[in-house]
Amino acid sequence: MKHPFVYAIFSCILLPVMFAFATPAYANSYYEAGCRYYVHKNWEKAKENFLKDIEATDRGDSYYFVGEIEKNNGNLTTALEYFEKAVERKMTPKYRNLAYWNLIVIYESRSDFPKTIKTCKYFYEVLGEASAKTKAENLINKLMWTENEDAKKEYEEGLNSKSKDYSLALQHFRQAIILDSSFLSPVFEIGMYYYTQNQYRDALSNFNQILYRIPFYGELQLLVGDIYFQEKRYSEAATAFEAALEYAFIDKDMKYSSQLKVATAYYNIGQYTKAETFLQQAISTKKGNLSPYLLLSAIQMQKNDYDGALQTLQSAYKIDSNNPEILYQLGLVFYNKNDNKAYEYFEKVYMQYRQKQKEIPAKYIKAFIITAQHYYSTKQYSKVVELTTIVPENLRDESLSLNYARSLYMLAQYNEAIVHFNKFRLQDSDLLILCKCYAFINDTSKVKEIVSSNYYNTNFINKVKEDKLLKPIYIEVQKQRETPVTVQPQPKEEQKDVPATHENTTEPIHPQ
Repeated sequence: MKHPFVYAIFSCILLPVMFAFATPAYANSYYEAGCRYYVHKNWEKAKENFLKDIEATDRGDSYYFVGEIEKNNGNLTTALEYFEKAVERKMTPKYRNLAYWNLIVIYESRSDFPKTIKTCKYFYEVLGEASAKTKAENLINKLMWTENEDAKKEYEEGLNSKSKDYSLALQHFRQAIILDSSFLSPVFEIGMYYYTQNQYRDALSNFNQILYRIPFYGELQLLVGDIYFQEKRYSEAATAFEAALEYAFIDKDMKYSSQLKVATAYYNIGQYTKAETFLQQAISTKKGNLSPYLLLSAIQMQKNDYDGALQTLQSAYKIDSNNPEILYQLGLVFYNKNDNKAYEYFEKVYMQYRQKQKEIPAKYIKAFIITAQHYYSTKQYSKVVELTTIVPENLRDESLSLNYARSLYMLAQYNEAIVHFNKFRLQDSDLLILCKCYAFINDTSKVKEIVSSNYYNTNFINKVKEDKLLKPIYIEVQKQRETPVTVQPQPKEEQKDVPATHENTTEPIHPQ
């Protein structure tokens, strides 16, 4: 049995179609023949010709008319199949619109509300049909509503009390739910109250009651997804955002934000393939934004897909060549590919922070240490000093600090080098450099002190003896150590005879 509401819509659609084909243009084609028979309601002949046209041309319009014929004959399942095939093909715009309205009406008549909403969403977003959005909103409101007059009255009382006394409003909303447990509008109002109070657990309790019955309520899925995301419940957030992207009527900015959040959620729970899918969608939605590129490259690096990461980052680099995070990740990619280009990018990172005089994020420090080590190994001492200077001292590790001290020595900044060498217990090679620093500033007493205290360290002493600057000082130390020390006798003082008593004797007293 056909639903009367469906018939009413179908009759509105049929009339304009009949007039549209009053005069076919090409009488000899299957399509034009089908149109002719269709106008005269010769459904069998019209269908026969349209099917032949489908076989010959796969024309979307012919699928549409076969769908209309099947609908008029009461075969809604078959009609639905033809309308679905029609919109997948190239069509005349007015017939495409009519096909979509047919799909919406049939889906709703069969209580296939998810497909109803999805079709309305596509119709609105892609084809610009504003009434499709209104249709979806009306359907959601209808599913949230009640026919219970007492429940409706309590709900209205709650709405009227909201601005004056919200506690009273909540009482009315709860009473409305008691009168009709399927009435979801007051449940939504209660949930929104808790949401505005940042009581997210209670808000979710109410919102999820609605989504359990209306999972295709896209705008509410979006709100719930944001709550889960703030709470770092990433699995639930991802599910909610996916539903929002499927059903919610949102603008380009909100679509991009949701794609990025669902990707981030999947990234945080280790589902990288899904995260990559949504990041690619986000990039397509707003190509000028860097965030999806950066997260996508991070995932690709974690998967050791360095070529993919490099391609992603190069696209981001074209958008902003001065972004430190892009430069940093490019450095990481080249570093993992054993390419010395890594150090060029790491250097650009620290130059960005030096120029802007901003605090350096701790995550970059390791890259700076690696770069400093590379610069030291390639004898670029001024760059080692320049890089290390902008690293906060409390974040420098021993390796970086010693490279810094060694570089200062190589640049003849001996006093500064001494300060940094003296912070550590030095190995022989660095101890030798420290001695040379003291020698260069003519502090030979310090050199002698170090040589003396390490006199029996054969490896160190051999290095000292081989150094032209330090060898003479070593010889002095050696002579001093080999010259015997003569102790001069002290002159005796005249002593007066004093009786030996217990108080002045230095020998123990024995009993007689």
